[in-house]
Amino acid sequence: MNGFNLGRYWSAGPQRALFVPGPVLGEGENEVRVLEFESAPAQAPALKSV
Repeated sequence: MNGFNLGRYWSAGPQRALFVPGPVLGEGENEVRVLEFESAPAQAPALKSV
């Protein structure tokens, strides 16, 4: 998120969400990059805006 690594996910683990610290977000548009090394799931993870 805007050059800040939020973490990683793993389908076998208990982690269900990654949270963005407020100072990482800027006014206007923000950039999200997803790097996937394994095969992608059949359904993309949902991105929620709060």
